[in-house]
This record gives sequence, structure tokens and C-alpha cells, in this order.
Amino acid sequence: HLCLAKMEPKCYHVKVENGVWGNEISWELRPLKAGAPVLAAGGSPTDCTVPVGGTLDGCTNTCADVRPDTKIDDPNYLSYKNMEGCIEQKCLIQVGNCAQDTSCIECMAESAPDYCYANDNFNVLIDCSMCSCTENRPSYCDTKSSGAATSSISGSSAATHEGKIKPVPEATTGSATGGSGVCSPEQTIKGTSSLIKFSQCAEVDQMMAMVTDFDNDNFGMLDLFEDCAHTYESEPSHGGKSALDCMKILHNLIMKEDEGYTVQKNAKGEKLPENISKAVSTLAHNLYEDGESFCDCSTNVNKEAPMCSSFINFKTLIYEAVDACKSLDAIDCAAWEEFHTPCKKNLVAMYETVDFSKEEQCKY
Repeated sequence: HLCLAKMEPKCYHVKVENGVWGNEISWELRPLKAGAPVLAAGGSPTDCTVPVGGTLDGCTNTCADVRPDTKIDDPNYLSYKNMEGCIEQKCLIQVGNCAQDTSCIECMAESAPDYCYANDNFNVLIDCSMCSCTENRPSYCDTKSSGAATSSISGSSAATHEGKIKPVPEATTGSATGGSGVCSPEQTIKGTSSLIKFSQCAEVDQMMAMVTDFDNDNFGMLDLFEDCAHTYESEPSHGGKSALDCMKILHNLIMKEDEGYTVQKNAKGEKLPENISKAVSTLAHNLYEDGESFCDCSTNVNKEAPMCSSFINFKTLIYEAVDACKSLDAIDCAAWEEFHTPCKKNLVAMYETVDFSKEEQCKY
């Protein structure tokens, strides 16, 4: 929450830009006090003014007083959204690779310019989308005879279409700029360097990161932590969750020094494979104990690590680390704020005054 007006009324100009899915966006401005009425609301696009803290001459509340209904029953729209959800699930690596390519990211729009089809990363993403998320799969999905020679490694195989996140790599030619084929010498050097960096800052075993068949939707309770943080950040009234609720999930995942890694389970309560369980515990430990340096490292390594077959598992692990870092960033300040108030109250009740120069108070 933000303090918008304290000593005297202020006038605010609210501007919300449109986007491809702008009709799904809604917002509202209201006092922090529970049950307080909405001061202003709107959708996307919005361009309005609202006085806060009292009335002001020349500042009329031109915003709406209720959020628009974002539920859409158009079957064509819903089919696009289903496609979008499928692409985010089954083509996560390809989407991330395109997002890091300045010329490819401009193509991720409702109508892609013609020049996009000359971009390797964009073509790999299209192949994955067509072969993994459409009812009638193109015939080239399981062959090498078309221009989409790297389609199978980029998610374009029968196995992927049936629900596997990524298929077994095939021997195709990679490049220094993108694609997901066999690593070129340059990519191998970059990949090895980034793997060493991540193993040092994250204490992740290099061989485990290379050979473990990670599934971006199966990182156990770490996925639950990310869902909790997303709900807290994006849902009205934080979806009924507190930031500490999310932080407790993360805390329960961390390694115990005297016991090693904690055996992790998925959402169904089933035990995860040993390597994945170790990876989840290690990521959680780094996030909780040294989030800033770990997330800086993960972000930098993610930029350096290549998208080619030898490092596809490692890249999936890196994406999960970056997603977890974004989730931590969404709730960490709020969690400390929630923790601070009762902690200070208990400290004063125990010692009457707060004095951290005293060792017993620090231990408490």
C-alpha cells in the first residue's frame, strides 16, 4: 500500500495503457481500512483524474466507481486464451528464449510483422505452438524435411502434443543466436561457463543440473510458493492470503544443515525424484537465506546460458529459479512488515525496551 495524501488533499492522474489482453485488466483505488469504499476504479485503457484526501478545485473525479466485468463469453476469445495457456505451459523455454531476443520479443504480439519469420527464435516458438497446442498438428511436426528442422527439440513432437513438456533431443544443427538444436562450440563454451557460475552461487551439482529431466510444472511445493505469491500480489484483498503465509511455505522447504535436503512432494503428496527434491530444497534454501545474491546470480546466468540440447535441462532449472525470485520479490517486504509488528510487541513485553546491543535480545 502507498500513502497518497496525508497532510493535505492531492490530485492524481491515473493512466493505464492498453495491451493485447487489456480487456482482462481492472483496477481500483481504496483506503487501506477494511470495508472502506472505493475512491476510483477502471479498466484498460484508462485516463482519468481523482482527488485523494479531500476535494480540490480543478480536480474532478473522472474515474469510474466500479471495476469493469472482465469475464468474456466470446468463444473465439476463449480459444485464444486456451492457446495462450497451452503455450505458456508447453513452450516455456521457447517463450523465454524469444523474450531475451530483442528482435524476437517485438514479434510476440497479436499480429506479428513479416520480418519476424526470419528470426530463428520466433520460428522455433511458432513450431512449438503449432505442434503442441493445436488440434490438427501439421505433418512436419515429426519430420526433419521442413524448415522447422529443430521442431522436435523445441517442443514439436507427438510426445509433447500429448502433454510432455519437452521431447527427447534429436541431432539437429544449432546456432550461436538461438534455436534448440545440438550445441555449437560457442554455445558449449557459454553453457559450461554459466553452469559453473550457477553451481558456485547456488551450490547446485553441475551434473545433476545437466542430466535431470526437470519439468517446469513439477517443482513440488516451490510451485505452491510461487502460486501463493502470485495470488497475494494480483488478487483483490490478496486472495485471503498474507505474505507470511507464502514465506512459511518457502521456509518449510529449506535444507536443514544436520539433515541435508528435505524430501519434497508434489501437489498430490507424491514424493519427487531424489535429484528434483534436492534441487527444490537447494533453491528454497538460497532464496530464504541469501535471496538477493542468489537472484542476481540466477538472472545473470539466465542471460548467458544458451538454448541448445545439451543445456535444455539446466535452462529449465534456471527459469524456475528466476520465477521463484520474482515470487519472493512480490512478498518479501510485506512479509517483513507483517512480522515486524508482533515481533516488536513481544520484544517490548519481554524486555520493556528494544536494545539490540544486548545479546539476549538478539537471540530472542
